[in-house]
Amino acid sequence: KKKKKKKKKKKGSWLMVERERELSARGGEQGGNIWECIKFTTIGRQPHIYEHLMREAQLLATSKDLDYTTIYTSWGYQGWKPFGNPRRKRVIDSVILDEGISNRIVNDIYEFMTSRQWYYDRGIPYRRGYLLYGEPGSGKSSFVTALAGHIGYDICVMSLASPGLTDDHLAVSLINVPEKSIILFEDVDCLFPSRKQAIDLSENMDLDTLHRAKKNTLKNIDGSGHIVPTTSSSSSSSTTTTTTTSAMGSASNYLTFSGFLNALDGVSAGEERIVFMTTNHVDRLDSALIRPGRVDVMESLRCLKDTSSPAHHPLPHFVKFLENKGVSMAELQEYFLLHKSDPQGAFADAKQWIDALLHSPRRQQSQQSSAHNTSTTTAAHQKPCSKIIFEFSCIIFFVYQLGL
Repeated sequence: KKKKKKKKKKKGSWLMVERERELSARGGEQGGNIWECIKFTTIGRQPHIYEHLMREAQLLATSKDLDYTTIYTSWGYQGWKPFGNPRRKRVIDSVILDEGISNRIVNDIYEFMTSRQWYYDRGIPYRRGYLLYGEPGSGKSSFVTALAGHIGYDICVMSLASPGLTDDHLAVSLINVPEKSIILFEDVDCLFPSRKQAIDLSENMDLDTLHRAKKNTLKNIDGSGHIVPTTSSSSSSSTTTTTTTSAMGSASNYLTFSGFLNALDGVSAGEERIVFMTTNHVDRLDSALIRPGRVDVMESLRCLKDTSSPAHHPLPHFVKFLENKGVSMAELQEYFLLHKSDPQGAFADAKQWIDALLHSPRRQQSQQSSAHNTSTTTAAHQKPCSKIIFEFSCIIFFVYQLGL
């Protein structure tokens, strides 16, 4: 143990501050945390000194977080810990969505936050689930981040693909989330596909592939009967193993589909929480995952309705040129960032940028992936950002931010 003593005068009274730090890490479920104890001593009977000190410390701590959103990640039994530095809150209007989506979600959350007693009086579990789906880059995660800052909440990001994650670990983590936090599960379709998709995948595999996958899986069973994750020696075997375990529910992560469902709304599931899930392919999700009670609100961030351009729109030619080019919101924002100090250059270089974008390796790879999944993806899922999105984005960028 290590001790430090320091004397300080607080509001006319002397305080002795003694800090005791245990250098040896404690084992068990605490995962090696280092414990500290701070002891305050003063002369005479003045308990109000401690009250003022604690109140001032609380105000200083909370004032630093007023303009920031803290991102937490789960470390098993060690609990939730901040991941990196807090992020400055993002204005929710900076995330461009189809008309009405943002207001519907915000109003629904505010109604939920003010209806705690209503839920309790009727015996309804006090929790709310949201699913945002759309193409990559449509703003799902960005909207959750902006929404958390808008309502004054932090974000708890739960990675279901973490090595060693078990049903028990997930249940404990969801029960012990920090107060005023949104729980975020990203890309849930990657880990838990629908049962129909798993059956279709197994039917399309040849017998040799299934035999190799089964052999690789059984080879990794430990003495207690659990399947432990391993690294493949070659790229081909890695691809086969990854595809098979993903289709069968990712058993190599120790986390089962039923365990995930029970953690969301089972008997031991916690209450007073807001859960957001995101996916690029809602049709791949099992119906049991998105049933009411687990997912209460579903919003698409891609099926956008085209509207005519306002007569006073200052950028009709720019919008018309980008229209129907299949440009996502992430790609449009990337282009704007390249010309953040040169709006005229954004106009002049638009054609050259579009040509380079359409022939880029990243775009070709995305098109090949989309073609491969044509059988499971509807035409509505492949709609590009619509005209109204480009109109709002261009207005915000060129008019409000650059003063044109």
